[in-house]
Amino acid sequence: STNAKDDVINITATDNAGDIYAAGYTTASSRISFNNPSTQTTLGGTQDGWILKLDNSGTILWSRYYKSAGSKSTSILSMELNRADTNLIIAGITTGLNATNITTGVIQTVYGGGNHDLFVSMISKTGAMTNWGTYYGGSLDEDNMMGLNTDLNDDIYFLGYTNSLNYSVTGSPLQSSNYGGIDAVFTKINSTGTTKIYSTYYGGTSDDDDPLGQRGILFNDCRIYLSVTSSSNNIPLTSGAITAAKTSATTIFEPVLVSMANPPDILNLAISSNQTLSCGGTPSTLTSGIASYNIAGVVRNGTAQTIATPGAYPSGTPTPTGYQWQKSIDYTYTWTNIAGATSQNYSPPALYQTTYFRRIISGDYCSNNDSNAVISVSGTPKLSPTLTCAGTTASFFSNPTGGTGSNTYAWTGPLSFSSTLQNPQILTASNANNGYYTLTVTDAGACKDTKVIYLDFASCTYTVVLSVSLVTFDAVKTDETSTLTWQTANEQNSESFIIERSSNGRVWESIGNVAAAGNSRTMLAYKFIDHSPLSGLNFYRLRVMEIGGKYNYSNIKDLMFELRTLPTITNILPNPFTNEIKVDINLPAEDQVSIYILDALGKVVGSTVFQANKGQNTVTFNTENYAKGIYFVNFYAEGSNISSKKIVK
Repeated sequence: STNAKDDVINITATDNAGDIYAAGYTTASSRISFNNPSTQTTLGGTQDGWILKLDNSGTILWSRYYKSAGSKSTSILSMELNRADTNLIIAGITTGLNATNITTGVIQTVYGGGNHDLFVSMISKTGAMTNWGTYYGGSLDEDNMMGLNTDLNDDIYFLGYTNSLNYSVTGSPLQSSNYGGIDAVFTKINSTGTTKIYSTYYGGTSDDDDPLGQRGILFNDCRIYLSVTSSSNNIPLTSGAITAAKTSATTIFEPVLVSMANPPDILNLAISSNQTLSCGGTPSTLTSGIASYNIAGVVRNGTAQTIATPGAYPSGTPTPTGYQWQKSIDYTYTWTNIAGATSQNYSPPALYQTTYFRRIISGDYCSNNDSNAVISVSGTPKLSPTLTCAGTTASFFSNPTGGTGSNTYAWTGPLSFSSTLQNPQILTASNANNGYYTLTVTDAGACKDTKVIYLDFASCTYTVVLSVSLVTFDAVKTDETSTLTWQTANEQNSESFIIERSSNGRVWESIGNVAAAGNSRTMLAYKFIDHSPLSGLNFYRLRVMEIGGKYNYSNIKDLMFELRTLPTITNILPNPFTNEIKVDINLPAEDQVSIYILDALGKVVGSTVFQANKGQNTVTFNTENYAKGIYFVNFYAEGSNISSKKIVK
């Protein structure tokens, strides 16, 4: 904009196409609206939210306001895309929004009061309209939105700070009231902004606050990781934490890593063992335990919290409220509720194709909150669908084998495509026909097989969805190693499992490869051990490779390892030096180390190799004959160059 106005970008996000979305705030009344797809084309308050979209080459596609009410201010601080990659979820702080940005039926339609409220809103990623928007705040000041993320259901999590005494909490909160000063607040709402699912304070008697940061939440496999900044010495910490007490003064702010699970982890989930039966056979009853939540013990400044502790955890221990059994014929592509199957155990009817079952707790799916069983059915027909193209004509081939008697076929797909032919065609295929197609073959004995295929007509390629059915994937900490185990129930053209690891859930590295079976219709078990996990948090996932290069990812598991002391040079004295130097090094364990002194041209002028002890070690070098100039001390331990220090004579 012009006229020395403020235009500030606070947060960015990218969609699956690589297009970039940037958001923040502006005080400019001109030169903000560009190719604006919305009706919000002018400055509404003294400061409005600001959103712009760029393509993956950096060209601006559009720019628009997110309007405040008259004389009010708004700042967008957090932003994510929904799982379908169709909408932007934006959030931040405001003193009042334009009426077009607060919709009917949402959680809070009226500004709560005080200096700021939090807000959350969903807009189309085309920028055209506000799908919904809600305030979330009490009567004092919600002074920062620290992060926002979504889970597998597109439920929305956000983290902020408040000194309000009436911030809305619900769902058996960790902490039911403000504990003093500014507290962190963590809230979970549904994907339409109409329902509070969970909300809690988190803090102590001093201020818990942070003026910076908009990515304070990471969601991963039912875990929500929060980064909170606190000056309190009595914030809620878990029993047995790496650091279970804050020892510094309450004038000093320190970081706190919080991991939450909502729904909480559940005990007694295991379903009775997998079964194999002939087509038309009736399975045994699937049995499972009475579910209960696994609630961590919490302490404040060394004192355990109980239900009787005022305003503190647990403010009412939650309990699972119900069961819902689901079934799937492809394990993950489509799960459906089984009508009436809402008891602890379930007795399936006669089965005519291999079917997967799981039990969901309280209706809120999270991959930690279910267990799976597969009932394999033998004697059914088998499909191996393929596709060919000639001009605009696309021809499907079902390629059935096995089964008894004559078969019937049922195809469904995009643009209301359906057919009962064994090998149907689309005569005028185009990109509009791209998508998922489902084929079911049924033989004379009612035995079935189903395949889900993704078709791309532009390149005339097809992918049999989930040709590897990954039933379980788990990570367990064993001393100083990570043990990863997984099971498959079906493999078709599988090549290998690439084990990937990350320290932040975003940047991944390959750390191993396990060969797959190729083709199998039985339960198979695999195992991999990471002998050198990272210090701190480790995220793990599998890249399931198929022959031909196609792949899928597993869900993500995480393990925490204590921060380990790294080998380091702690001191070099004197520097500048004359006739000798002393090099101090510190090691976490006994190791063979090397120290080299190089001149400015890289020539080694001094060196030593020795077995160093755990802890502090000192090495003395005679430097009397060194010429004046710059030198470098290189330190090698654990088989790699740990550090390099510059010294001067």
